[in-house]
This record gives sequence, C-alpha cells and structure tokens, in this order.
Amino acid sequence: MLPKISIITPCLNSEATLERAIQCLIAQNYPNLEYIIIDGNSKDGTLEIIKKYQQHIHVWVSEPDSGTSEAINKGIARASGDIVGFLLSDDVYEANALHMVAKTFQQQASADIVYGDINYIGPFRPPFIAHAKPSIVKDDFGYPSGIIYLPACFFKKSCFDQYGSFDLSYQITNDYELFLRFASKGLRYWHINAVLATMHWGGMSSKITDKMGIEFRRAFYHYHPALKARFVFEFIWYRNMARNYVKKTPFLAPLLGFYRKSRNFLLRNAV
Repeated sequence: MLPKISIITPCLNSEATLERAIQCLIAQNYPNLEYIIIDGNSKDGTLEIIKKYQQHIHVWVSEPDSGTSEAINKGIARASGDIVGFLLSDDVYEANALHMVAKTFQQQASADIVYGDINYIGPFRPPFIAHAKPSIVKDDFGYPSGIIYLPACFFKKSCFDQYGSFDLSYQITNDYELFLRFASKGLRYWHINAVLATMHWGGMSSKITDKMGIEFRRAFYHYHPALKARFVFEFIWYRNMARNYVKKTPFLAPLLGFYRKSRNFLLRNAV
C-alpha cells in the first residue's frame, strides 16, 4: 500500500493562482492523499475556490495568521500522513511527482527527507531547471542558497514530531533554518534526480536584504559548522550581495547578462 501523503497549501488572497495549484494536485491521481489548505483570512475570491473543490480537500481553515510559516505549522499539526509536503498556492507539482516520492520512500527506508529539482520561473532569465544538491550534510549549508527547494521537498511526519516545525522567530530564512536543523540532527536526505515542482519567484526569501543576512548567520552559526563551511558561507553571501547590486544597477545589469552568456557559451564548447 502506498504511504499516506499530506500536502499543505498556505494561502492568502490567492484567487489568481490557487485553483491551478489544486487542479495540479488532483491530476496527480495519488490514491492515499490528504490535502490541507490553511488560509490566512482571505478577502478576495480564495474561499469560493476552496469551496468549489471542497470534495478534494480534507481539512481547511480560514483565520488570521502571521504569515506562511505559521500557516504551514497549523497544517503540520493537523496532518495525519506518513509523509508531508508543501505546495504553495502559486507553485505546481510535475506529473507523477507524488508517486515518485512515495516509491522512493518505500525503496529507501532510511531516508527521512526526499527532495528533487525544480523548474524555476524567475524575473531575470527564462525558466530553467534548478538542480538541488545531490547529497546533503550539515556543512553543505555554507551555501546560503541553491541547496534544496521547499516545493520539491517531502518529509516523514516523524521529522516534525521529533524536532519541531518552522521556527517563527525567523521571518525570511525559516526554511533554511529548518533544513539545517534537521541536518544537524542527523536526519537523512535523499535526492530524486527529477524535476518535482515548478516554483515561481516572488517570496520574501527571493530578495537579498540585510535582515536576510542576519537571519542566515543566526541559523548557520547556531549549529556550529566547520571552519571551512564558515568561510564558504561568507564568500557566497557577499558574492550574492554583489550580484544583487549589479542586477539593480541599470548600467551594470547588461554586463552581468554578457558574462552569463559568455560563460554558458564557453561551457558548451569546452573540449
């Protein structure tokens, strides 16, 4: 029998995208599915969409919350599945994603977290596949981004039962802190070499800010990484800040585009 999967969708005023997310989940045709929607007291047509698909939704609530992380935590508390995943209202799963995840958990009994790649839709370049790191240990989080992507990540429910849900004291990097916390506890990550979800740019963590840097450092240094990982963290962070500055500077942005095109051309034609 396939394991029970609980999918949690946090949303707020999501009438433009929620129906697409619900339809993509229905199209998975996964037979042992629990779908949970936690709405933050929407004032648009979101509730009408939820009621339209109520026969496919096992649990839904609509009440004020402090944001996505609190909504997800409410969903986790209500989840009864063996496996938990998070589908944001503007993201979608690729075909057969849930079956691939369930099969992997069955074949890799020691895996606590199964994750894959994403199709990334962002503002600075055409859609592209963002590959998650193929294996993960604590010191890998010296890279503040590009390690693992929440929409393509699925957890055994026991991970949250043992080590807690999202830490609401982190407003921007709460998913990073969660991944790092689980890695520090020795939980085993297992990578699926396939695209599991399409993720859209636009969340708070997509914007590089000083506050983000403070939260990254707070999480990273809390778990006592190795010296090498600390060096990598600082190097990558300041590189990302420089790239972000270039993107926002009109006369420098074309230079970044030229650099990327030249690099890709050289990589494709390298002997």
